[in-house]
Amino acid sequence: MKVVVAYDVSDDTTRNKLSQLLSSYGYRYQLSVFYIPSITRTEVDKLVKRIKRIINPKTDRVRIYLVEKLEWVEGYILEPWESFKVF
Repeated sequence: MKVVVAYDVSDDTTRNKLSQLLSSYGYRYQLSVFYIPSITRTEVDKLVKRIKRIINPKTDRVRIYLVEKLEWVEGYILEPWESFKVF
């Protein structure tokens, strides 16, 4: 499956740790958005556990969007995300 991860993290150290973690899985599209082109459901579950150990749930937000197909025209996504996991 393909996954897009977007986050809003207030602390610089936490943000850097999260960015390094996500860089090991996929590609940065924007400062707080990563695209993971190939990941299994089991790997997503492991990633979620690792993210939860890094972030502060009271101040930080991470969203993981499971996507079937992304089509890009001039930098815009044409096809909306159909399912997502929020924590």
